[in-house]
Amino acid sequence: MMYASAQGDNMFSLFGAKFAQSAHQYMLLAAAIMIPTVWLPNLSALSFLGVFGVGATASVLASVREGIITSG
Repeated sequence: MMYASAQGDNMFSLFGAKFAQSAHQYMLLAAAIMIPTVWLPNLSALSFLGVFGVGATASVLASVREGIITSG
């Protein structure tokens, strides 16, 4: 649960009260997303989620690169 608490604090500092009213609510949201992955009968199904991580990384890199190119 320490990880969910850290995620709740980080999400609250990033998003503020936009999606939830407090860091505690963000913590519950993070736990609600993470806990069902433990219940999977075959944990190899989680490997398919790695594609989203690769896509997110590519998206961030493309944004930073575009920002560098357009700003100077």
